[in-house]
Amino acid sequence: MKKDNARCGNQTKKAVISVFTGAVSGIAVSMLIILVSVVIMVKTQSMVYAAVVPITVAAVLAGSFVGGYVSARLNKSLGLLIGAVCGAVIFLAFLGIGSMSGGSVSMVTLLRLGLDIFSGAVGGVIGVNKKRRR
Repeated sequence: MKKDNARCGNQTKKAVISVFTGAVSGIAVSMLIILVSVVIMVKTQSMVYAAVVPITVAAVLAGSFVGGYVSARLNKSLGLLIGAVCGAVIFLAFLGIGSMSGGSVSMVTLLRLGLDIFSGAVGGVIGVNKKRRR
């Protein structure tokens, strides 16, 4: 009985570490995409404010996908669940940052949550099913 509890604890610890690592990598990818977009807008001097929201949504979705992929590759199992949790963690991180800067929560926010969870889950499924090189 103790072996089962120890194994379950190790699997949980591995899952938490993989989700945290995936979330950090996903946030980094999102921030990099946003940074490159800002640099391009500043260099071209064409600040199209209507493009800011779609760019940030696409950046966070790409980050959720990468985060789900990385976390599932590290965990090596439960890709759908691990990726979805990673996408939710990334969403909550950006939601926290946005609410600190005065952002509001609306129905669109729930849609973005669903999209981030879906994107992370897809990344997780692809990450688990990717064949390893020998």
